[in-house]
Amino acid sequence: MDMSPNNRQVKRAFFRFWEVPLTIRFLHCRYRITESESNLAVDSLAVRQANRMVFISWFLMALSIAYMIMFYALGMHPDDQFYSVIAMFILFGSSLFYALLGTLVFFLKVRRPLFSRILMDAYTSCLLAVMALYFLAAAQNPSERGSFCPSYLYLLMFTLVSSPYLFDSLFVMLGGLGLVITISAVGQSEPVLLLQYTLIGVILLAVMVYLSSTNYLNEVKTMRLNFANDELHFLSTHDQLTGIKNRHSLHTDLVQDFPHYLKEDSEICFIMFDVDSFKKYNDTLSHIEGDNCLQVVVNSVKKANLFPENAFYRFGGDEFLVVLSGINAKQVKRIGRGLVKAVYDAQLPAAVGAPYPFVSVSAGAFFGPVEPGKIIDHYIAEADKQLYLAKNSGHNCFFFQGEKSRE
Repeated sequence: MDMSPNNRQVKRAFFRFWEVPLTIRFLHCRYRITESESNLAVDSLAVRQANRMVFISWFLMALSIAYMIMFYALGMHPDDQFYSVIAMFILFGSSLFYALLGTLVFFLKVRRPLFSRILMDAYTSCLLAVMALYFLAAAQNPSERGSFCPSYLYLLMFTLVSSPYLFDSLFVMLGGLGLVITISAVGQSEPVLLLQYTLIGVILLAVMVYLSSTNYLNEVKTMRLNFANDELHFLSTHDQLTGIKNRHSLHTDLVQDFPHYLKEDSEICFIMFDVDSFKKYNDTLSHIEGDNCLQVVVNSVKKANLFPENAFYRFGGDEFLVVLSGINAKQVKRIGRGLVKAVYDAQLPAAVGAPYPFVSVSAGAFFGPVEPGKIIDHYIAEADKQLYLAKNSGHNCFFFQGEKSRE
């Protein structure tokens, strides 16, 4: 059954409110945090904190087992057995469930931020109930009614440690504070004791707001830094005009791959091609149109899907290089002919006086084994020789092993 528009708006507003990080609004304006950055930061914090909680849950499960041993084997009974036993089994059951499920999600590398938060909040609520029950058990002891109960600190500290980075943690912390004050009031604790609980709770709430704000902002800054580093790396390894890898990447990749090629006795293919009459195209139509021409050439070759994009390099100017391994001579011919045809079929009008009505490319290829002692430039020079044979043969063709390759 479809939801009405009003119901959908209410649902969207609820989740938007629930996913808001615990930050003061002016921080968004001050640091110019966009909605997409905020969503990514909250999702990242949710997944990261859920993974941290897995280790906490294993520890608490072991702690609950220790309580069981002390309770049943050693006969060490707390103030109120009824509430303590309930708390002990809730702690064991919730910790075991969260630990097993969280460990499975962690090792399977499943990233579900919303699911992680719901699961984490449910587990934190169980911890809240456990600490409240222990506090209630201690409050039942008349001799301890007027003294400060350390279970209160455990209660709020667990909520602080478990999920201090997200808005829903505030409700857990406020819930813990409300429970403690309610239990203390019902137990007829002294007003001074209630004031102590309230002051400590306010201090921990302030710590939570601080931690949540700083961790959220640090996450946004880290994301921006990572994005900037990725962009710088991309700009250093890719051609800004065409988007394919540049000459720096070519030498870096081949230096890494050549030892493997030598070890495996592999054959390698270099296909070099350039745009026919490109200088005339720039001189008659402008350099801006020349840049557009190079983009059309690259996009046409990529759309033909003849080889993996990571094997495609801009060698310089209007010269391009394709480096492939693990193919045979028949495949080399098919790829070479295919890229020449793909560019011409784009039907980009050529410059006046060009040999063909549409922009075309000439290509040449070297194919052979990788030999010890020969540097990368040797193979590129061999492909370049084949390219000039194509140029001298009338352009718009592909040369391989000294011959024009035909269908």
